[in-house]
Amino acid sequence: MSSEILVEGLTSMANATFDMKNATEIVTETLAFVAEQVVTVGKENLSDVVETVSEALKTEVPNIVPIVENVASTMESAVLDSDPGLWHPYWTLRDQRMDGMLFMNSPWPVAAICLSYYVLVRFIGPAFMKDRPAYDVKKFMLAYNFFQTFFSFWIFSGTCYFFLTGRYSWICESVDYSDSEDGVYAANLTWWYFFSKFTDFFDTFFFILRLKFNQCSTLHVVHHGIMPFTTWWVARFVGGGQSLFAGFLNMGIHTLMYFYYGMSALGPAVQKHLWWKKYLTSMQLVQFVLVFTHANVPLFHDCDFPKVFSWVILGHGALFFVLFSNFYVQSYMKKSSKKISSDPKITTNGAQTNGVQTNGDVKKEN
Repeated sequence: MSSEILVEGLTSMANATFDMKNATEIVTETLAFVAEQVVTVGKENLSDVVETVSEALKTEVPNIVPIVENVASTMESAVLDSDPGLWHPYWTLRDQRMDGMLFMNSPWPVAAICLSYYVLVRFIGPAFMKDRPAYDVKKFMLAYNFFQTFFSFWIFSGTCYFFLTGRYSWICESVDYSDSEDGVYAANLTWWYFFSKFTDFFDTFFFILRLKFNQCSTLHVVHHGIMPFTTWWVARFVGGGQSLFAGFLNMGIHTLMYFYYGMSALGPAVQKHLWWKKYLTSMQLVQFVLVFTHANVPLFHDCDFPKVFSWVILGHGALFFVLFSNFYVQSYMKKSSKKISSDPKITTNGAQTNGVQTNGDVKKEN
């Protein structure tokens, strides 16, 4: 920040706080008062000085508090309005409808939670369970899977309101930052999509409690660990519009995925009807391709959508397409060609699945 802006800001705060008094005069009087007190310290008894200071504090603190609050308020206004670079270079571009929403004031608490998740599932959790038997959490997992099913479907149905009714273009859509009903609804849906990435953490926690450490793969931990942080930026700056397409696809697959997990846990009588389980991983790979393709559009066509977030979505989609493709090849194609098992089906929660990690023994990422 330039010296002119600094002087102007400090002068503004001084004027607002001290009722337009001359700042230089106030500083001079304050320095003279401090000098006088320093001289007094050398002449008076220490106990008298302490008593004098205590009485002064009792008298002056009530007067100082409002001044400090006023300075803090003025400084906050100066930082956010006059020079947003002091807080974040793009802070004034935020979606102000999200102000006050949980976790929306700063990305750093979210980053701290993601880091804590990584440390917990990579180090603390395995160390805690090292000499302990596996916990029986089947009932909790069943309840969790059905909660995730309905939670995902609720968000998915909200995105359908835009994409299946003609309100949103399937190709190119700007963000509606107004306080219109649809604009606010899209912003809120984006926030709920962001929040759902925290509930996904419980997949990994169930792995740890059941001693399924091998299921905490790099793909699984990286995917779950960074999603809250990356989606925070979307919810904070581009709530709705072009960015909602990824949530539309992801929540649709989430709904099917967790519905399968919940139904498969009900036993063999239900499992035999889940013929579509083998298509879940393929659907996820198609999802990444569609999201990647869709995110390219604003780069070549004016969608009135920030291009920087197109690059974020592109990078995100490319990363997970590579990770999931590698997982698909390792889990299906190589195992199938080598015939390393007489029964290629793997059991999870008493249910057969297509070999993808879940909160049972295997899990399908999303």
